[in-house]
Amino acid sequence: YKRNYIRLKFSREKVRSILNLSLPLIPHILGGIVMGMSDRLFIEHMISLESVGFYAIGYSFGKIIALFTDSFIKAWGPWFYKSIIDASDCKKREIVKYTYLYIVAVFILAGMTSWMAKLILPFMVTESFFDSGQFIFWIALGYAVQGIYKIFFPYLVHISRTWFLAVSTVFAAIINIVLNYFLIIEFGAIGATYATVISFLVSATMVFWYQNKNYPMPWFMGIDSNKGL
Repeated sequence: YKRNYIRLKFSREKVRSILNLSLPLIPHILGGIVMGMSDRLFIEHMISLESVGFYAIGYSFGKIIALFTDSFIKAWGPWFYKSIIDASDCKKREIVKYTYLYIVAVFILAGMTSWMAKLILPFMVTESFFDSGQFIFWIALGYAVQGIYKIFFPYLVHISRTWFLAVSTVFAAIINIVLNYFLIIEFGAIGATYATVISFLVSATMVFWYQNKNYPMPWFMGIDSNKGL
């Protein structure tokens, strides 16, 4: 520093760019926390604390899907950001192909996880907790849908539109709260899992729609990837 090998330079534009990209992630994270916790709070206050215990056991098995999707997205990110820069039509088709394979794999894994978890559940909990198995499939399905959301997340980072991630997640969190109340009244604790699936589906659909509108990809045969919606 003293020899001027390193010079400190403040760039207002870079700071603004960083803040525009990162600040919207705060409500995005808060919305995710709400969706991850509201179900158990509703079950506790509307049914019983014991039901929360059953739900939590099933939830822990179903959430195994998130371990896979999180790991994949961390590995996917560097390749995706490198590939998407000035991507040719061929490269876009390659990205789409891998995305479809990932989506299929996530749903297959959700089904396998649900099936295997119900097989091993009797060996891991006492008989009084066997009813926890009813929650596993729906929680696994919900996190599979969230995994689809995660694969479209990087597009919005690439085009610097992370504010829409906040919009989609906060909106989905509101939907989650409303659905938890009504579906738990209608179906009991299992209604919370339905609310989870629907709210994740809402956020995934919104992000996919926004991605395809602002950075079109050849997702469907016969659709011109060079035009927006």
